[in-house]
Amino acid sequence: MKAQMMAKELLEAMGMETHMDSVGNLSGIRKGMDTASPPVAVGSHLDTVPEGGNFDGALGVASAIEVMRALDEDRVETKRSIQVTSFACEEGSRFGVGCIGSKFMVGELSLDGAQNIRDLNGLTLNECIVRAGLAGTPPTVKKAGDMSAYVELHIEQGPVLENLDRTIGVVTGIAAPTRLLIEINGHTGHVGTVPMKARKDALVAGAEIITEIEKTVTETNDSGVGTVSRIEMQPNSVTAIPGSVKLWVDLRYLDEEGRKTCIDGIRQLVANVRIKRQMEIELEILTNEHATMLSPRVINVVRQVADSLGYSHHEMPSGAMHDAAHMARITDVGMIFVPCRGGVSHAPEEFADPLHMEKGLNVLHKTLVTLANQ
Repeated sequence: MKAQMMAKELLEAMGMETHMDSVGNLSGIRKGMDTASPPVAVGSHLDTVPEGGNFDGALGVASAIEVMRALDEDRVETKRSIQVTSFACEEGSRFGVGCIGSKFMVGELSLDGAQNIRDLNGLTLNECIVRAGLAGTPPTVKKAGDMSAYVELHIEQGPVLENLDRTIGVVTGIAAPTRLLIEINGHTGHVGTVPMKARKDALVAGAEIITEIEKTVTETNDSGVGTVSRIEMQPNSVTAIPGSVKLWVDLRYLDEEGRKTCIDGIRQLVANVRIKRQMEIELEILTNEHATMLSPRVINVVRQVADSLGYSHHEMPSGAMHDAAHMARITDVGMIFVPCRGGVSHAPEEFADPLHMEKGLNVLHKTLVTLANQ
């Protein structure tokens, strides 16, 4: 909230009208000549993950504010108004649900529908709203036609641009997560007394599944990724054979056919291990969201702007989720990536070169002016 209030002060210092809704979304309007036309929106988020870096999300908000300052300094008038938005709770680190602010803004979540969302301390989202002093102000809800376009500048959060020595990423789509839970039930026992051939070691079965998942994802297509990102094991004792194991799997695909093929492949490999090892193994799909393709209109503008500025660029998907994916439900959306060192993100080592950020800012600036004058 402190970061949101600081951004609010910066926007108001430039004479912009600001509004913060009940879920903490901050918006500021730089009025255009035609205030009746839907505005162009720009922004990102200021929240981060524990032990996260300084650029994920914050770059997009800071750059949006800087573009507004530059437009004022150069006395640039645009046909359409430009709305700067800093979304609340993009990261799922507090509530276990990501993109809360943008989901509220496009009507995917409501205060009634969010009653069961709790933070790590057990506080409901509504209780947190009250504690933040935001109760009484309804969430901002936008529908199709309320915005002309939405643009977001972000670090890539991966190594592709750096490896290709390209400055600008022109984002074509955003992969959405499919999350699976695989539960394996074997038999526990003493590590020193149960013969190897008599064992039903749940962790060994889990290890086989993990390696086969890697193979399945790799063979599906080049755009998909998959990770066994969490493991729970019981009894988890140095002297006990693992009797039960839970595996959480995160899959990211831009194409739906590749996603379906991968899920079917994992179902089959689970069935094969179940038969081979004579264990109870169950697979549950926890979430299965759909990928978002971004607007050809905005993609073309970003590409043309990068060309006009002489910046090398690369068209690419985003494997990470962003508020932009939800904004695409109501308007044309584009994203601009800049490289991050080593592809590292969500870590203290996260870093973006100032020269790359400047070039990303220049692309954002010219893209916004172009869209705001259409």
